Amino acid sequence: MKRVAAASLVLACLVPTAALAGPTVGLTLGKSEAKQDAQNGANASSTFGLFVRGHLTRSLQIQGELNKLQTDDGTGSTIRTGNGALVLELAHTGLVPYALVGLGVDVVSQAYGSGQNFFHEELGVGVEYRFHGGITVGTDVRMGNRNQTNTQTYYTDGGGVVPVGGVKLYTPSSLSEGEYRSMRFTVGIKF
Repeated sequence: MKRVAAASLVLACLVPTAALAGPTVGLTLGKSEAKQDAQNGANASSTFGLFVRGHLTRSLQIQGELNKLQTDDGTGSTIRTGNGALVLELAHTGLVPYALVGLGVDVVSQAYGSGQNFFHEELGVGVEYRFHGGITVGTDVRMGNRNQTNTQTYYTDGGGVVPVGGVKLYTPSSLSEGEYRSMRFTVGIKF
């Protein structure tokens, strides 16, 4: 049910965006790292995603994003994020710097449990080069804060920290609450 709610939020951001004037559709590749993970020496997660963006006004755009994070923690978890952002362009052709503010959800699906849900907010800056013919390439950096919206413990028959009647409790650590930072590279087509 929570996955349906998260998907509905993302679709609510994506569908209207596609109908806006001059939509841009593209792919993203990047890295994301929680402050807590960086302090503990964990590697940043690789990200892959899709985005769609459309103009609200000449300088203000709305953007919807779907991303998947790849972690090296070996938990078998799948992490997907949905984000809606307002993008303020500081120029309109050629090299276009911009600022953004976004809100979204993070859903962690476990191989042996129902998962975790997070809510995040973020601020960022970026630059995009718009070629003639509609091709765009860019990069952005973001800082945000993530809060868990559910706290669940998962039962497995291996690993874990607290034995309970032959089964052990396991609390996944694939996303951390608190501050995070990310960097993305984008390639898109402006219609």
